[in-house]
Amino acid sequence: FDVLHELVGGMDRVQRHTFKLTDYLLSELRSFVHFNGQKVVKVYCRDTVSSASHGAVVTFNVLNPDGSYLGYSQVDKLASVHNIHLRTGCFCNTGACQKWLDLSSDSIKLNYKAGHECGDNVDLVDGRPTGAVRVSLGYMSTRTEVEYFLQFVRKCFVQAHQPAITGPPVVSSQPCTIHRLMLYPIKSCSAFQVDRWIAGQEGLLHDRHWMIVTGGGAPLSQKQHPRLCLVRPSIDLQTEELCVEAPGMDKLIIPLSAGSASDQSIRSRVCVDRVCGWSCGDAASRWFTDFLKLTSPCLLLRQDTGSEQRHFSIKSQGDTEPAMKPDTPPSNRLSLANVAPYLCVNQRSVEDLMQRISLPDSRSVDSLTDQFRANLVINAQRPYEENEWKSVAIGNTTLLSAGGCSRCRMICIDQRTATSSAEPLRTIASYCGEKMSFGVYLYHPSNHSFPCQLKVGDKVEILP
Repeated sequence: FDVLHELVGGMDRVQRHTFKLTDYLLSELRSFVHFNGQKVVKVYCRDTVSSASHGAVVTFNVLNPDGSYLGYSQVDKLASVHNIHLRTGCFCNTGACQKWLDLSSDSIKLNYKAGHECGDNVDLVDGRPTGAVRVSLGYMSTRTEVEYFLQFVRKCFVQAHQPAITGPPVVSSQPCTIHRLMLYPIKSCSAFQVDRWIAGQEGLLHDRHWMIVTGGGAPLSQKQHPRLCLVRPSIDLQTEELCVEAPGMDKLIIPLSAGSASDQSIRSRVCVDRVCGWSCGDAASRWFTDFLKLTSPCLLLRQDTGSEQRHFSIKSQGDTEPAMKPDTPPSNRLSLANVAPYLCVNQRSVEDLMQRISLPDSRSVDSLTDQFRANLVINAQRPYEENEWKSVAIGNTTLLSAGGCSRCRMICIDQRTATSSAEPLRTIASYCGEKMSFGVYLYHPSNHSFPCQLKVGDKVEILP
């Protein structure tokens, strides 16, 4: 406290400063309305506040023009795009959460029955919030930072005009086919686009079989290091080599077999799963460390498929959110992909999205599609029909749908330039549902035979 007094003049001065900012933030949030007069924000506090009764915290939820709630995880994802760090959920205080959200004890039990756990993204159950968004202010907070946050709310959540009524989507008369085929040999790096490729138990051969980790095994991704999207890996199956290129760097050639039991074993994580792999050597370590301009060495890890294998399964019938289970049949084995063996995006859906957002004229549909990092880009007959799929047949390959891919701020990174913006996540949040899904996960049925082959131009037959 002596140091605090020396720095800012004591707690009384801190209290006056933070309350002034808090009071201003509360006043502005309460004044925001949509085009139809509906409040944008529901604040959880007393009608009148004072420095004696209210701390430097503002807790709220965002409302849509129809009065429905916007999930706090959506708010958090969009805030991260703007480099705003929020706390969301119940803040380790179930009692206060129940009181201010007006939840009955039965509602709390229902939330847990629906799968809601501390720290997850289950932000709405039957349209009602399970938690809220919290802004915390301190003695180092400034009026400029509060203004920046208010600008973020106006930009992303205030609908000043009634949405225009659009006509029916354009329906193509052409059959549904594979438009582009891509794999990502090194997780979180650029795509390797091919005309045809072998598919096996884990999806496309060598898809996401390598990843970059710190010396301690923590994974590195585009979220922290956007320049990873400029790393262009390719695979030569004849020479059995992984080739890695990037601006300003010499070409890195790595044997596909690099990293074995005689090399350094590394433990890491993908989502909630433990994974184990082998270091691909000092040359690869120096290459990635130099390109990313890291102060501490990083490592290129190749997945060890012989131990702690990851598996994919659907949690329960009708549940479209995949999960990994150790007893899943081998045909649903996973590489280092986050969720499922394949991610599919519909070109027609991307074209519809592109009409909804303002992008520079230099941007093409393909460049926007690249930001969704799909394995299969298909030309369907109409936008978003992929959300209705149960299963599809592509040649001698059958794939089942595991539901939508819930998007995060990584899709806001332009894969050509490594620059970020709020789009397309902001627009997706406005019309793609509470989980901001875009694209679908696909996987093989358990009785599928391997290997098989996929190629650009293959007809995609929608199965009942």
